[in-house]
Amino acid sequence: MKIVLTRVASDRRRFVVGRNGARPQARDLETRSFLGYNLVHLTVERVFGFTAGFYGRLASDIALEPSTLQRPPSRGASPGFSRT
Repeated sequence: MKIVLTRVASDRRRFVVGRNGARPQARDLETRSFLGYNLVHLTVERVFGFTAGFYGRLASDIALEPSTLQRPPSRGASPGFSRT
């Protein structure tokens, strides 16, 4: 899988996903929430070897739809984590 981020405006990025043998999919995304949330997924999945996370599923078969790229609503702090 190849991911390309391209600046299209000061507050927008084009997120393009290319997979072997498949036509690339692209979505324009708001930069602030996208970079602050979804790219953390990539780092965590790579470091810990998760294959069923967002990017693992994106590499295998999940469609690149707006709903797959949105940050879920905040539910407060996660169990085991505290804010200081």
